[in-house]
Amino acid sequence: MTNTILNIPQSEIERLESLYDFCDRESGEVLQFIENHSHLTALLLEIPEKIVQFFPDASLSLKVIIDPESSSDEDDMLGLAIASNIDAEESVDRLEKFDYDWWLEASAGSGNKLLIDLE
Repeated sequence: MTNTILNIPQSEIERLESLYDFCDRESGEVLQFIENHSHLTALLLEIPEKIVQFFPDASLSLKVIIDPESSSDEDDMLGLAIASNIDAEESVDRLEKFDYDWWLEASAGSGNKLLIDLE
């Protein structure tokens, strides 16, 4: 964790860090993004229990995705990558099922700021 002072409760930071690998440990970019888009916190805490139903062995990571064609950070998103030992074709099928069974409806709460994909 960085020395950046955030308004995210420490208990939530610790929980998020136990559920996800942050691809930017040094800069704190993921936590800063979550702080700026606090509506994502509850969703990020819920997602792993949903993903495990489709990818039982998955590890999950978060990174900020910057739109290279945009001049505004308003177009940035948080990317959630699912890494699994399941073969590629089966993983795509499972991700599609996850989308239809839960994520398409739940994603309304993300404000188009969270993208879930395979690693």
